Amino acid sequence: MKEQLRKIVREIMREQCISEINEESVNEAASKEAMGIAALTGTRGSAVEEFINKHELDGGKLFRSIKKANLRGRLNFVSALAGKDGNPNQKLTIKLHKKNESVVNERYSDFIKAKNLTDIVALSKKKKNATFYVTDDNNSRIGTFYLKNGKFAKATTANANYDLQNSKTSLKDRSDVIYKYKVDESIINESPSSEELRIVMMAVRKIAKYRNVPIDQSINDVLNAVEQLKRDIKKGKIKK
Repeated sequence: MKEQLRKIVREIMREQCISEINEESVNEAASKEAMGIAALTGTRGSAVEEFINKHELDGGKLFRSIKKANLRGRLNFVSALAGKDGNPNQKLTIKLHKKNESVVNERYSDFIKAKNLTDIVALSKKKKNATFYVTDDNNSRIGTFYLKNGKFAKATTANANYDLQNSKTSLKDRSDVIYKYKVDESIINESPSSEELRIVMMAVRKIAKYRNVPIDQSINDVLNAVEQLKRDIKKGKIKK
C-alpha cells in the first residue's frame, strides 16, 4: 500500500491534478455554501448542493463544520457524499446538520465532572482549538457557557455556534458549584489547506479506481497508509 500510495502521489503531481479538480468544482448552479464545501473537500459543487437538498440539511451549518474539520473530518464528509447510501459517515453528517435541530449533544463528548472551574479553563488553554460546553452538576443554576482558549461566551439559542465577539461574558469559580463540561472534539486539530486536501482526494479517487472499491473504503486505505508511514518515520525507515 505504501509503494502504491507513493506512485499515486507522483502521478498526481505529474498530471497537475490540483488544477483539474479546481475546474471540476466550478458550478454556477450551486449555492455559495455548497461551492465553499466543494472547494474545501475537492468535490463538485453540484453534488454537494444535491446532497444538501436531498437530506434537507442546513448548508451554512454544514459549511462551518467542514471549514473547522481536520483532514479525517473532511474525508468523512467525502465518504458521506460519495460512499454507499446509508453509510455511517452519511448518517452522522445528516444527523448533525438537519435544519433547525440542535447539535450540542451530538457533536460534543460526554459530560466530564471537574474539581473546579480553574481546571477546565486551564485545559481549554491547552486545547486552544477546542470549544468547551460548561455548566453545573448540582442545580446551582449558573447557566450554560461556551469556553474557548480561556474565554467564555453565553450558550444560548441565539448563540448556538459560539459567537465570542457578541456574547462574551465572564464566569468566576465558586466553591458551592460542581462543574461539568463537554468538549467539541470535531475541531481540536488544525484544518488542512484546500490544496493539501485536493492532493489527498486525488489519491483517494485513484485508489478507488485502481482497486475498484467504493470511495469510502479507499479513504480508509489512505488513512491507514498514512498511519503506517508515520510509524515508519518514527522507526527511521523513512527520512523526513
